[in-house]
Amino acid sequence: YDPNIAPDAETTLDIDIDGGTVRLPLTTLTDGEGNKATLEAQADISNTSNIAYSARLIPSNIMAIDTKARANDQFYGKVYISGAVNVKGNRNGINVDVAVTTQPGSAFYLPLSNKSNMSEADWIVFESRQPENAAPENVLELKKQLYERSMTERTKRKEKVNLNLNVSLNVNPGLLLSIIIDPATNMTVNARGTAALNVLLNPGTGELSIFGTYEIAEGDFLFSMQPIISNKKFILQQGGTIQFSGDPMDAMLNIEAVYRVRASLQQLASSLQGTGINTGTRVPVDCIVRISESLRKPNLTFDIRIPSADADIQNVLSGALASNEEGPSISCGSWDSVHSLRTAVRLPTPMPHRPEQRWASTSSPTN
Repeated sequence: YDPNIAPDAETTLDIDIDGGTVRLPLTTLTDGEGNKATLEAQADISNTSNIAYSARLIPSNIMAIDTKARANDQFYGKVYISGAVNVKGNRNGINVDVAVTTQPGSAFYLPLSNKSNMSEADWIVFESRQPENAAPENVLELKKQLYERSMTERTKRKEKVNLNLNVSLNVNPGLLLSIIIDPATNMTVNARGTAALNVLLNPGTGELSIFGTYEIAEGDFLFSMQPIISNKKFILQQGGTIQFSGDPMDAMLNIEAVYRVRASLQQLASSLQGTGINTGTRVPVDCIVRISESLRKPNLTFDIRIPSADADIQNVLSGALASNEEGPSISCGSWDSVHSLRTAVRLPTPMPHRPEQRWASTSSPTN
């Protein structure tokens, strides 16, 4: 949240007291950038053993999140919202209902790993069982465990507070969603899209749930696999999704990104003979990265596609690539020093689920 949200400097807070009711009249709040929200609240103090209260906040392009990476490595960014926040409570509990929409100029950054380099990231190289008492290596898992631990300790010190938070969050393309897969190499999905998400939080039990689908409208995937491939910008395909169905770490990814180049198919001439494709000249070729499975452990697979080819020719191409263990020498445009797509990005044989030492057998470095 933005700690600078406060009443206007010129505002005088007049509190009305009428019998057993205390009212805060409509008041204007301002964030650090001058964006405004209005607040009104009241409390029934006629029964001092169970004071009931309510408040309504109407933000208008207010800065709701303003955090830096150095202050919070679990998530950071600057997010503006408009909508309504309603709070009602008494000694028995607090209900907070939020209905907001993200506003242009917003950016939300979500690092998935705190690894210092790709070779250490377990979703890429090693798969090992982690003792229950070991420190979690996934930042999202760490966030959840720290939160649940703090809530457990808090309930030991005092009576549990029954706080229920229900957020209806409408996301529009004005918000940049940046999923940082590997901070060391800056391997990042930068997406703009739409979503109608429902976020449920019960701090009394430590349960955080998100439901809904984020659909990608546009964006890019900055792909690096040092020292072989460095900062290649793949274009996200419209319609990719992030599906939330409860635990946010279990959100399922269905994202495809394309790096289009002109490449020679000369070494596939025999396989493509009679298809009508001119293998003597460079043709458009799509180098594809697909990101699937969960946010907890994303999975990357690779493929290539000739946009001008029909389904039958594409099948011939896939078969030709799959039949050659070393892979044909298809030069992908600016990847001129990459002598084989298979060697460079493990194409075209489908990559195993997450084999041990997944990248370990990659060929000698090329740039």
